[in-house]
Amino acid sequence: MTFPFVRGYAWADVAVGSTTIRFVTTHLESQSAKLAQAQTEELLSGPAGNAAVSTVIVCDCNSNPTSPAARGPVPIGSGAAYRMLTKDHGFNDLWVQQPDRAELGDTASLGELVKDKAPDFERRIDLVLARPAPHVQIADSRAEVTGSDLQDRDSATGLWPSDHAGVVVQLQVRPS
Repeated sequence: MTFPFVRGYAWADVAVGSTTIRFVTTHLESQSAKLAQAQTEELLSGPAGNAAVSTVIVCDCNSNPTSPAARGPVPIGSGAAYRMLTKDHGFNDLWVQQPDRAELGDTASLGELVKDKAPDFERRIDLVLARPAPHVQIADSRAEVTGSDLQDRDSATGLWPSDHAGVVVQLQVRPS
């Protein structure tokens, strides 16, 4: 028996004072970096493509910012989608805007059954990226990883809330 497994994106335009911010959420493919790269291209030709609109992308990008650039076929877990969004299309990685957070923020990954005895978060693939429109500033005033401590497990079952830790970012939006 086969089951379809579709990944996509959703977005909403939200008024913040006199500014409109487009929030986009997506989950890029984890088993094929080439497919994740194609999904990123689709995202950039769709709701995240207009640089005149302030845009925040929150995603399980399955693209590790610390992965070196690859030559040849795009390997699984590469940073290709991340580099496309940040270096090629001007999105800022809000987690690394603060120097004290440059090496923190690992969110992946536990086993898919989420019953790991101890946390083993070793990659930062759950991201908050922002590209402000001209005359707008988007920064973070606070950011934290959630669901990554032993006490976050369900007390009755011992299960983790998810196979990834969460990322919470409080945004500051203002005219520049």
